[in-house]
Amino acid sequence: MSRGPLAPALFVVTCLTGCAAQAPESRTAPAPATDVPANRTVAAHALDIRPASVDAAVPADEYPQEARAASFEGSVLLKIFIDETGRVREAKVLDDPGHGLGDAAARTALAHFRFKPRRPDGNPVAGWYRFTVTYELPPR
Repeated sequence: MSRGPLAPALFVVTCLTGCAAQAPESRTAPAPATDVPANRTVAAHALDIRPASVDAAVPADEYPQEARAASFEGSVLLKIFIDETGRVREAKVLDDPGHGLGDAAARTALAHFRFKPRRPDGNPVAGWYRFTVTYELPPR
């Protein structure tokens, strides 16, 4: 992959797949968070209709210092709950390569990531999805 002079400090690769098809524990609705409306809907159907990423970039200053100091790169697999507004309300690390990347990816997803929610019947629907964040150091 060629990198121009405006290449970001790190590259983020996203991959959304329906967790309900792969993880039976994700088929039940999670306990409501205190800042999430009580009327949120968790759909276990139409998981092939995935939310589109609106903003899933990791800010360069959020690359973990431990990973940066070790020149470590890697991918973190998250399980995220996207609400009807497209915000990430919960993030669980499923696969953590270490050096602080897992915790950083979960924090960043909650603070920065936004999606266009699924609309299987025309109405926005919340749900759990797998999401991969890949950290790459800029070329030296």
